[in-house]
Parts: sequence; C-alpha cells; structure tokens
Amino acid sequence: MKKLTGYLLLVYLGLTLPHCALAQTDSIRISKPTIPDRRAKAIYMEAFGSSGFYYSLNCDMRFRKGLKGWGVRVGITKPVTVGVATTYSGPILINYVTSERSVALEAGLGIVVANTRYTHEDQYNVIRKYSHYDYNYGVANVGIRVQPKRTGIMWRLYWAPNWVMGPDYNNQKTLMWFGTSLGVGFK
Repeated sequence: MKKLTGYLLLVYLGLTLPHCALAQTDSIRISKPTIPDRRAKAIYMEAFGSSGFYYSLNCDMRFRKGLKGWGVRVGITKPVTVGVATTYSGPILINYVTSERSVALEAGLGIVVANTRYTHEDQYNVIRKYSHYDYNYGVANVGIRVQPKRTGIMWRLYWAPNWVMGPDYNNQKTLMWFGTSLGVGFK
C-alpha cells in the first residue's frame, strides 16, 4: 500500500509540477503595455455647408493621435430627386484642426462627388435606367470646431465656399455658403 501511495504521489507531482512552474513564470513576466489608438474621431450630421445638398452624415478622423492635426472626412448626403433624376452625393475632404483644446479652428479642402441616376419610360413603355457622374463640387471650409477631449458632443460652425465643376456649369462659384454640424466626438 505504501508503494502504491508513493507511485500515485509521484504521478501526481509529475503531472502538476510543470503546470505550477509555468504558472509562476507567467506571473513573473512583465509584458509591455499596449498603447491604445487615441486618434480623435467623430460622427455627425451636417446641415448645408460642404455637404452639397441640404444635409449629410459624416465620419471624421485624425491621421495621428490627438485632437490636433491633419485628418479626413467622408460623408453621404440625402438623395435628391427632381423629376426623373435622383442625385446621390458625398463629401470627401482633407482638413486640419489647429489645437488640442476643446475649441479649435478647422480648415479643409475637398470635393463632393455626385452621381445622377435617371429613370424614365420610353415611347414603347419600357423603363430605362442609366447613371453618370455629371459634376463635382469643389469645397472648402474654415470655421470653429467645438470638440470633446474624450467622448461627448461635437459642434461645428463654418464658412464653406464651393465651386460647381462640370461641362454645363462653367465653374459656378458660391462664396456665401455656411454650414453647421452636430454629432458625437470620441477618442
């Protein structure tokens, strides 16, 4: 009986000691802390401004960590239907925020890409659909940006001149155009 108990104790120690040894080494190891991504991001609704038509839903992100610096903004607008034509568009801008503070100056430059889809019935009652990119807006913005340090409400108010570029538009300029945005900013 003593021999059997000795063998069982030996098997038990043989099975558990390696695990105990590994557990001790893992707890002693010091791992490098991972640095979380702390680039400022925002999701917001924009009225007028660089959206091209009425309002748009936008996503904004800095290229580097923090609230200050260069960033990109991409959005999608509400489709606009006039007669047989429906226009889908979205702003794409590169912008710069001047400060890490909650209130900062923002300036940007980009385009609003527009795609128009036509749906009509021809003389034989066949529904025809086609689409094309017939114009783009060149847009700029300069204004104030109220942004949270971590997570919270974000608000923008800015001047947004735009230029309609296309074969039928002769580079029309609209200099008296303003916009505002309201959304959530987070890091």
